[in-house]
Amino acid sequence: MHIIALSHFVNRQYRHVVRLASILNPNVGKSIYYPPREKLIGQNKKSYIGYNHCGVMSYFLCYHLQKQYPEKEFKVGYSRHQNIRDDHVCIRHNDIIIDPTYRQFLIPTVITGKTKKEKYLFEQLPPFFVGKREDLEKITNELSEDWDDIGQWWKFNDETNIEFDLYDIVHRHKKHSHGANMEKVIAYLSTK
Repeated sequence: MHIIALSHFVNRQYRHVVRLASILNPNVGKSIYYPPREKLIGQNKKSYIGYNHCGVMSYFLCYHLQKQYPEKEFKVGYSRHQNIRDDHVCIRHNDIIIDPTYRQFLIPTVITGKTKKEKYLFEQLPPFFVGKREDLEKITNELSEDWDDIGQWWKFNDETNIEFDLYDIVHRHKKHSHGANMEKVIAYLSTK
């Protein structure tokens, strides 16, 4: 699978993924955008970080990947930072990382929404990352951030058995038990 073509496909799903997240949680818009950028340019892909919504965003993005590439295997990339109690979830395909919330770890320490680093992160880089671990390291170094610390978010536990099953639920009528808002998501996707 060619990374550039995959990246184009993944980043074209931005609006769809955000729409699904807002159906599931109508308040999602209050936290997935970077406040200094949001204040300057509103809620859009140039202010998006996906803060604290890695699982939901990965789950909905993987739905589109499974629909587009049914023969490919996409796995959960699950990691836990050694110094922090939080964890991180994204998508993996072989050695390719697909992370719809990578920006949340790369926010520069000076925050105005207009710094050179913020412009690089939000105007030159896509909202969803597609690439290899070394590509993330290059971005981190470009932002002059500490890769040894930040890079831990992409050290994955290969033993994870979490599955992205939304595609199976919608298209193969796999049994599920979800709340009312997830039923709305499934109904919405069933019409697409």
